[in-house]
Amino acid sequence: MAEQDGGTSPEDGLPYAIPQIYNATYIGSGITAFPQGDGSEALIFRDNAGGKYYNSIITEYNGGGGGAGITVEDLESGEDSRARLEGGDLVLSNNIWWNFGDGNDVANIAPQDFVRTHFEANNNQIIDPQINSISRTGDGNLDPRPDPSGPAGSGAVAPTDPFFTTTSYYGAFDPDGLLWIGGWTALSHNRITDIKVDKITAVIPTEYILTQNYPNPFNPATKIDFSLPKDSDVELTVYNILGQQVEVLINGFRNAGTYELTWDASNLPSGVYIYRLETGSNVISKKMMLLK
Repeated sequence: MAEQDGGTSPEDGLPYAIPQIYNATYIGSGITAFPQGDGSEALIFRDNAGGKYYNSIITEYNGGGGGAGITVEDLESGEDSRARLEGGDLVLSNNIWWNFGDGNDVANIAPQDFVRTHFEANNNQIIDPQINSISRTGDGNLDPRPDPSGPAGSGAVAPTDPFFTTTSYYGAFDPDGLLWIGGWTALSHNRITDIKVDKITAVIPTEYILTQNYPNPFNPATKIDFSLPKDSDVELTVYNILGQQVEVLINGFRNAGTYELTWDASNLPSGVYIYRLETGSNVISKKMMLLK
């Protein structure tokens, strides 16, 4: 949930909070999760706060039991976040909304009539963004990139402020790019997302290559690149200095190309490790050092 608050004493103190946010991806705790009502909404604006969201994906929020996708503070007297919306300081434009507990329609996502009017007038879509996979546990199955051929793969509006980078896609993740949360975020450390391998170029190499990991020595994560001159069954494994297998990084088919892999060794002790790439009759091994 994104709760956006303004001032409290006084509530109409200046300057107002009016952040501009492009290409956010908000994935909630799920449409059957608790709590319901207050606390299960996707976006809450109150205490005279504004804010502007564009090209974002907001999905998987309960919003049930009296909650909503969006709640905007509406006081009987004085200024409030409704005044910010009606004054142009609160904008929800060109965003994708999907999978809310009370239903995928505007009346449930935006039950306040003035919010609903704004929602419908600003090119918001209620449509499945076709995110690759969603997980909230350490099974490695979270991949928040949308399908490049789906509704979130194109159609983003260009920012008016040159500070922002223009993208063609919705949300925080390039459908055709690397999963940039790998190797340094809590999602990666807790194995909620499996960022072990990503294809980084479609240029076909001329030989099998296994690069030296970088950084080396490392703590706790390091990157490994490898190249395949043709479609291959690939096995990439890590062994300790005693020759005991400690992890299988890849075991499956890969198309020809160059790949980048991130290995997080947080659960292993310091020492020298051997990583080995096997593709049929081709075997390449290299050493790396974990130094904690």
